[in-house]
Amino acid sequence: MKNRTFSRTLIAMLVTVGLVGGGSAYAFRGDGPCSGPGMERTAGSPGKFAEKRLEKLHADLKLAPEQEAAWKAWSDPIGKQAAAMGDMRSEREAMMKLPAPERMEKMLDRMKEHQKKMEDQLASTRTFYGQLNAEQKKTFDAFQPFGGPPGERGGKRGGDGGRGGQPRGPAPQQNG
Repeated sequence: MKNRTFSRTLIAMLVTVGLVGGGSAYAFRGDGPCSGPGMERTAGSPGKFAEKRLEKLHADLKLAPEQEAAWKAWSDPIGKQAAAMGDMRSEREAMMKLPAPERMEKMLDRMKEHQKKMEDQLASTRTFYGQLNAEQKKTFDAFQPFGGPPGERGGKRGGDGGRGGQPRGPAPQQNG
């Protein structure tokens, strides 16, 4: 059972890194659903979002004082990485000016950096997870990094995959 819950946590973390890396690559194209003026303002700060989620997890875990050092060692790098994501706008703009092969090479380098960070985070997670009791492990395993199922993230989605119960239409055409 321990291996199964740890495997689920590991898979969730790997999916998270994959989504971040894949989303970054898609965003570099500049024509994705999150492109356009004002999207960064409406999306909010990744650092603040991560901080809020980590605060919730911290409260839900009900850590003992002797577990706080392990928590800090585990959560600090996550918060720093999320905060750094918000500062990547100028880097994205510079990437858009590169020829496609150079842009792909930079993205590959970034993916390698993400993998290294994920390996470090895995080691940190194993250490922290080892400090938790059985009930805390259940809470940690059930934690949803992005806020839980769609109904719990502030927006109701219809069964057709649309937002707010509305069917998805074709992607808007961009000029230029």
